[in-house]
Amino acid sequence: MNFQGYTGMIRQMVFALLLFFSVYCHAQAKEKTTNRIELSVKTKEGVLKYPARSLSLAFGNPSKGISAAFPPSEDPAKAKKYFIAIDFDTMDTALLKLITDYNAEFSGELKVTGKDRSTIQKIEFSGATLDNVSSQSSADDANVYIYLWCREINVNDVKLK
Repeated sequence: MNFQGYTGMIRQMVFALLLFFSVYCHAQAKEKTTNRIELSVKTKEGVLKYPARSLSLAFGNPSKGISAAFPPSEDPAKAKKYFIAIDFDTMDTALLKLITDYNAEFSGELKVTGKDRSTIQKIEFSGATLDNVSSQSSADDANVYIYLWCREINVNDVKLK
């Protein structure tokens, strides 16, 4: 098998891992569980933490296809190719102000912890910008989503390429 064959296999394995991680986090959100998802955003004042309900991670914007990067860039190092969707019970106005008032990119971390406070999954992101904020509600449930484009992602200390 040549180098491109190995690269393709590795990409498929990483995508399968991301899909599992996304489904796992969403499954935890629908069940009564003691697992927690927390978004930490690094600021000049320190690290701000916000509880989240679920998250998903994809290569590119799911509504535009798996290879769509934002913005399309001539320089691959500057392309934002990772798309994170985070679901909150309610949107903290301080978080919304922070990510919409930013003049530059920001970085942060998403952490899933178990009932014994041990880390189950950790996603560190950098070069992030806000793509969209949306909300959905029904008689028994309300969701507020933020969508982020990120340049770099580390999942459990492994940098995605």
